[in-house]
Amino acid sequence: FVASQVAQSSARFRFVANACPSEQIEAMERFAARHPGRVVEVLEVSTDRMIRHGDALDAVIEARDDGPYFAFIDPDIIARGPFLPPFLDLLVEHHAVTSGKEVWSDHNVRPADHPGVNGEYFFDQDGYVFGSPHFAIYRRASLDATMGRWGVGFSTAGNDLTEAARSAVEAAGRGYWIYDTGKLVNILLQCDGATLVHHEHPA
Repeated sequence: FVASQVAQSSARFRFVANACPSEQIEAMERFAARHPGRVVEVLEVSTDRMIRHGDALDAVIEARDDGPYFAFIDPDIIARGPFLPPFLDLLVEHHAVTSGKEVWSDHNVRPADHPGVNGEYFFDQDGYVFGSPHFAIYRRASLDATMGRWGVGFSTAGNDLTEAARSAVEAAGRGYWIYDTGKLVNILLQCDGATLVHHEHPA
């Protein structure tokens, strides 16, 4: 699947290893060696225990800065054709774009009576965009500004919000009990006036 992402884009990739055994690290390094310039690094964010998806993303943000964009894609997404250009076009007018609907889910709208924002919920009842935790590209400057202003990260789940951030989320009409990876970052980006769009690509 990752080979398809490499083949169908011009992106550079960083493999993020989260408590992977040594043989998996070695396999990633062999893959990187076969794709020089495309896989720039195997970065171990945790060695002794598996950390949450959001914590791993936050560790990458803290450790690396690759320029104007921060992006991630799950390794179980297969690319059936070129896919990046429409997302980059959307970033001309928007500050973040997400994609990657689950094949096992038949809807991605938060149920009206649900107390939180699960990973598979990309939209609220009124069409508000929560975004996807599977594939995303952010303008790095906007992302850094929001994370710094509100003291949040991709790992922020709700019970760890400051009073000011909680008030902003509630004022936006998105005050729920718990939030999956990146949902609060995406809400607070929009509280700051940034725009987020979710786009499903046929490839």
